[in-house]
Amino acid sequence: MNIRDILNLDYILPIIIILWSIIILSVPSVFSMSSYMVINILVGVIFSGLVCFNIVLKPDSAKIIRILTGGIELTIGFLGFAFSLELVYICLFLMLGSEFIGLSAALALTSGSMSGAGTTRRPETLSPEPSPEPQPL
Repeated sequence: MNIRDILNLDYILPIIIILWSIIILSVPSVFSMSSYMVINILVGVIFSGLVCFNIVLKPDSAKIIRILTGGIELTIGFLGFAFSLELVYICLFLMLGSEFIGLSAALALTSGSMSGAGTTRRPETLSPEPSPEPQPL
């Protein structure tokens, strides 16, 4: 793994999303103002679009990172209920987590055992049975 792989969108996007979620979760009083809320909703929607774009564009890269990020986002979303966080932020966290896990699971199911090559059989051609060869006298 070199620096080009680390700076790739596959690894940097989940790290930025997790850091953004932790910052919002740790300072809820600052982010409850309406101007910050609108900005964070816009950021969450942009992150959501980037997640979908990245997963569909590169389905085979960083699968574990995506699933871990989805689990962390879902956990942060459910912790938002315990910390009485704004419902908007809880929905953003749950949306991002479910996108990570849902898209990863959908790609895994469609590329694995449910692919067309593994489940369909080629129809057999029906040909007349060969007649036995005549035996010499």
